Amino acid sequence: MTKVVLAINSDVGKPGKIGMRTYHIAKVCLEKNALVKIFCRSAYAKDIPRRLYYVPFLQKTISLFIRAMNLRVLTPKKQVQSQNKVLGIFDFWVRRHMPPCDIFHTWEYLEKSLQKAKTQGIQTILDIQMAPVLYVDGKPTPYQKAAYLKYPELIDYFIAPSEFTKDILLQLHIPEEKIFLVPFGVDTAIFRPTETKKEKFICMFAGTLCERKGTRLLLQAWEELNLQDAELVLCGNIKKEFRGTLHTYKNRLKNLRTTGSISENKLMREYQQASIFVFPSLVEGSAKVTYEALACGLPVVTTKNAGSVVEDGVSGYIIPDMDVQSIKEKMRYLYDNPQETIRIGKNARLRAEQYTWKHYGENIMELYERIKTCTR
Repeated sequence: MTKVVLAINSDVGKPGKIGMRTYHIAKVCLEKNALVKIFCRSAYAKDIPRRLYYVPFLQKTISLFIRAMNLRVLTPKKQVQSQNKVLGIFDFWVRRHMPPCDIFHTWEYLEKSLQKAKTQGIQTILDIQMAPVLYVDGKPTPYQKAAYLKYPELIDYFIAPSEFTKDILLQLHIPEEKIFLVPFGVDTAIFRPTETKKEKFICMFAGTLCERKGTRLLLQAWEELNLQDAELVLCGNIKKEFRGTLHTYKNRLKNLRTTGSISENKLMREYQQASIFVFPSLVEGSAKVTYEALACGLPVVTTKNAGSVVEDGVSGYIIPDMDVQSIKEKMRYLYDNPQETIRIGKNARLRAEQYTWKHYGENIMELYERIKTCTR
């Protein structure tokens, strides 16, 4: 049986955190008797035995302190430096306590830990959280300074959550045979449609309100459309540098509502009240909000860069990034054709049911088995 060690500087099992992905992998590994250890910032999932967790001393406290400093005091450059120091501490503890295993799967570039794994003949996997992209003059360009490009020999395989992420890795000269495409999942029991008739047309966005996620483009499109008896709902935290832009639009638009950061239950209710979901992000790994919207039966208008599993013209629409006109056209079409909106919404739910978290965990487990077989 393949023996696996997982490492992520996040909260395993906490809704909304990257550690939820690790949790669903860990559950399947546990069922297959493959899980050796989970290194993490904190452990929320109680159905994983405590003996299988390793939480570095004060890692959670240090991470929260640095986050508070980032929000209030530090410049962007200092923020990156402080985050790297936190990751360095995590790397130290993982390297020091890494047990024997067949596969070391990490979500961060833990250089020292990866070096140790390689010296012990362990196969290494780096799970890409975000496509390594910078934007220059509004266009995506591969980020040549991605940390894992310094020592690519330390990583045997990469997991890309979307075609967009895979394409960027290929542009960075990562061999295709080292890249595995594994989309995320969604809890279809929590995120589900409602039969309640919708009184008005509601366009919804969820995620951090910022330039990178295309929020300004959506606001511009909404203002120019000027739809009657309609509302735009923005759910999520507001980036500090985006507050001025949002304030300007809120003063001009009477049919704009913002919720701020809300719980998973409240977010689910917002999905259920919405008519469509629009997410014109410039770069993601694979945005979980697109899976949630699909599961709630919403047509999803998004970009390829968002890394979704939306089928263009079937469960939603894939539009070019940075294209306000395309956003307007798709929103207008769905506004003018309510029966088509309902039909596409039903397709969206069917699409989401193909991407449950259980399927995700099983796909990763199958990948582990393939890797071990190839190295025999």
